[in-house]
Amino acid sequence: MYLTDMLIENDGPIKSLELTLPFNADGTPKPLVLVGVNGSGKTILLSHVADALVEFAKDAYGDIVAGQQLGVAPYFRVVGHVNQHVDADHSLALLQFRSKEKSFSFVEKTGTLAPEDRSSRLRGRFAGVAAWPKEGNHKDHKPKTKTRLPRSFAIARLATFLQAGRRPRTG
Repeated sequence: MYLTDMLIENDGPIKSLELTLPFNADGTPKPLVLVGVNGSGKTILLSHVADALVEFAKDAYGDIVAGQQLGVAPYFRVVGHVNQHVDADHSLALLQFRSKEKSFSFVEKTGTLAPEDRSSRLRGRFAGVAAWPKEGNHKDHKPKTKTRLPRSFAIARLATFLQAGRRPRTG
């Protein structure tokens, strides 16, 4: 699964960021290096990527996040106004991933922002999550799937257990 597009507005020090990641002719991603001074938003950008991947993985596995159980799925990244840029009335993060021919979209929105106010910037990207409520905090991802995700998720899941000193459940 590869990150293809990202749009972030008013999140911490990031006022506006729109990024379409480069790919080789064979469909493999080109390397991306994040460089910036302390406090410029590198970690915030990466936390959105990690949060999106965790949200997708929680659909397929029941033990991705501590405290996760049937009907209860805590977030990796908490949604709230504390993430908003100081002088902004909203923050928005949209991410698009691709795995073979399938697309996965993720949204995190805080504050007041109508989806139609950003339709020109979306340009058909972020399918399924581009219709958030105007008011309040919102986090969603599409498609929702209970099927096993690519092998990379299984490896990440195993690494999580090893770091926590636990053995993964089998079966």
